[in-house]
Amino acid sequence: MAEGHNTLSGKTMASCEWTDRDLRDATAIVTKSHDDLPSVPVRHRTPAETWSLSRLVLTGFVVAFLGAFLVLPLIVVFVEAFRQGVNVYLAAITDRDALAAIKLTLGVAGAAITINTAFGLAAAWCLGKFRFPGRQFIIALIDLPISVSPVVVGLMLVLVTFW
Repeated sequence: MAEGHNTLSGKTMASCEWTDRDLRDATAIVTKSHDDLPSVPVRHRTPAETWSLSRLVLTGFVVAFLGAFLVLPLIVVFVEAFRQGVNVYLAAITDRDALAAIKLTLGVAGAAITINTAFGLAAAWCLGKFRFPGRQFIIALIDLPISVSPVVVGLMLVLVTFW
């Protein structure tokens, strides 16, 4: 079939020669009832009646792990920040240098979000719409920060640079 033709009557989509019958056929295809579809048995999982010992131990392990690695460091940060009192903390964050650092951080974060959004949308559109040489390499570069931690890459660069 030639490119630019629909599958109903062979008319080009740009010609606007759709008849009422074409529209009815298209609507019938899109709104096909669920009764016409083949039935597939659906298996529903029933919730466990009781908690087994292994399930309790695993749940306890997950809660302890999250507490040790997420909540505990957060508590330590707040305790150390307020160790000398709220007035010392407020004086430290209202210092001129601290405010300049906060403004710089927020400005750079806003610029990074804007630039990453623009380039990310452009890259996603190009990678989704076109097939070109080097496409898989670009996809690999995009996936690289997900598979390799930026901390590990930074440590590697420091070790390679200053070795």
